[in-house]
Amino acid sequence: MSKTTPDQDKSQGRVEVLVAAIDQHDDKLPDAMNIRSNALICNQCGKDGIHHTSRFGYRITYYHSSKRGVGRNRNMGILNATGEILLFADQDVRYHDDYTAVVEQTFDQYPDADMILFELERMNDPRLLRKPNRRACTRVHWYKALRYGACRIAVRRSSVLKANVFFSLLFGGGAPFAAGEDSLFVMDCLRSGLHVIAVNRSIGVIDQQSSTWFKGYNEHYFRSKGALYYALLGSAYPLLIIQYLLRNREEYKGSRRIRELISLFRQGKKDFQNYS
Repeated sequence: MSKTTPDQDKSQGRVEVLVAAIDQHDDKLPDAMNIRSNALICNQCGKDGIHHTSRFGYRITYYHSSKRGVGRNRNMGILNATGEILLFADQDVRYHDDYTAVVEQTFDQYPDADMILFELERMNDPRLLRKPNRRACTRVHWYKALRYGACRIAVRRSSVLKANVFFSLLFGGGAPFAAGEDSLFVMDCLRSGLHVIAVNRSIGVIDQQSSTWFKGYNEHYFRSKGALYYALLGSAYPLLIIQYLLRNREEYKGSRRIRELISLFRQGKKDFQNYS
């Protein structure tokens, strides 16, 4: 049985895009992102307010906020959304024309899935990228939670609300620790018993020429990694350190020794434990 909401208005589509945006002062973003569904644009811009517009007959709502932090931004979207299926986005995503149909059809094909992780083609990314999934559908377990950015995540709204899962306010752009709010969200969904899968279907392109948090492989980057690993696994966090050291040698080879990296990871763990 498909997990649909009985009173959902199918004429306006089931998908709602939740955009975490910064400093948007006009209504051009829906065109730039090629949004073809209802959408909430949570815009952290130094002021508070709400205004409405439309595109192709779909409702576009801007929630302007003076507060910062990507986790806070995404949570604002979840709490104000009405769609059956929520698709998380950043302002540097441009969707394919058929993304709504792809998302809806995939959820219909996998009716037991609470979260589906889609593919995005990536441009101008200075980081080393992992290869996309080759299998049509893969069950996602805890040890793969770090592989998926927020813009690949689509969820059934009812599932995350019932599980009471939201984004961390401590990780990601504008937060104390750089990035990781998406990994924690996926992990928390798994811990709550939600069924998570990944499919090799592309829904758009993401341009990562500029990043609000990635400033190179510096001390803050590695300490934030240590904090994230501890937040994910607690006392078992050394497992993720070992995994990182084995899989990501190109990120630190020739610049930092393994002993130095382990020290930074441990400092990050202490930063997280002592945060107040």
